[in-house]
Amino acid sequence: LHLLPEADVTSGLPSNIVHVTEQDHHKRLWMGTEQGLVILNDKTGQFKSIIETIGPNAVWAIAFYKDQVFIGTRYHGLFIFNLATASLFQTFSNNEIGLCRRLRVIHDTIFLATRSLPYKFVIENGKWKSIRIKSNLTQEFITDFALFKGKVYASIYGTSQHNIYELHEDSLFISKTISKTLEGHIPPNTLSLLSNDSSLFIGGDGFIQSEIIGGNVNFKSIRGSNNGKLYPIWDISNIDSLCFYGIGNPDNNQEGMILIQGVSNISNMRNNFYCQLH
Repeated sequence: LHLLPEADVTSGLPSNIVHVTEQDHHKRLWMGTEQGLVILNDKTGQFKSIIETIGPNAVWAIAFYKDQVFIGTRYHGLFIFNLATASLFQTFSNNEIGLCRRLRVIHDTIFLATRSLPYKFVIENGKWKSIRIKSNLTQEFITDFALFKGKVYASIYGTSQHNIYELHEDSLFISKTISKTLEGHIPPNTLSLLSNDSSLFIGGDGFIQSEIIGGNVNFKSIRGSNNGKLYPIWDISNIDSLCFYGIGNPDNNQEGMILIQGVSNISNMRNNFYCQLH
């Protein structure tokens, strides 16, 4: 339990604003920052061309699928690279798909949450095809996807209803069972989803850890001991059956922490941590 070397703009990072981190199969850490892509432990420099292609663009989403990496930028679209050759395989422009927010790999489909309607990508004739996912959402937008009990679910932000959406082919519909279960227990806006074989975890805008196990539901508010405010759960990760929660400060966008249930608490909030977990 010792502090590993820290990295910031003084030691090589293009920006101290880190939006996303993902680890590839060779234990290299890919970091999407406000000013471009960084790959830690790339000892041979084999991905230098990928970093140069992304340039100073803000990277918000990264996902690995077989021998490819998907890199979603905020304003310049989606880039797909071949990991073996570090060559650009395919792109989708910002005009096509909008502002990238989060990528999720579910089986052989890549799901992309954007600032507007989401997309899914499937292989067709050796190329990725983008399919716009239809829904009745207007001002709201999808924040995350998760596979639970064989179905794909989506969380939404910007709504006054307690809804989780369910995917049917290329369309999203309100999951009546889950949405009815959540009603009255949690605020409506959700930011992150996570599932394992038996549970669906839902993190939200200033609220709660919620866990759906079979037909039973366990809700737990995460509140400040001093002000009683509910803290937002920006992201959730699961390692060896232990949940890690990316918690933010409800009063600003500069503070946060990793909350481990039963290990840490929000009194450990730091003013130099604010990002997603992966």
